[in-house]
Amino acid sequence: MQYFFNIRDGVDSPDNEGVELHSLDLAYALSLQLTADLLRDHHSIWQRNDLCVEVTDSAGLTLFTVHALALIAPAIDAPRSTVPPERMHQHA
Repeated sequence: MQYFFNIRDGVDSPDNEGVELHSLDLAYALSLQLTADLLRDHHSIWQRNDLCVEVTDSAGLTLFTVHALALIAPAIDAPRSTVPPERMHQHA
């Protein structure tokens, strides 16, 4: 069966060639490997927060989707206190 691995990371990148695989399990494995490779080689997930590999058949039917999501905690952008911890109780 022909499987198509469409990438969505803020820009749609359709797979126009596809890959012939003998089982859905192989498509699962390949989609995870593709997702891992994209995360390793392209750090755009930190700008867009979401990466998606959508796997379809030759008719365009979505068989499954792999999502990778990166969230930066709000504490990273929060202003830090300039009061030393040992003096915090004096300012309460």
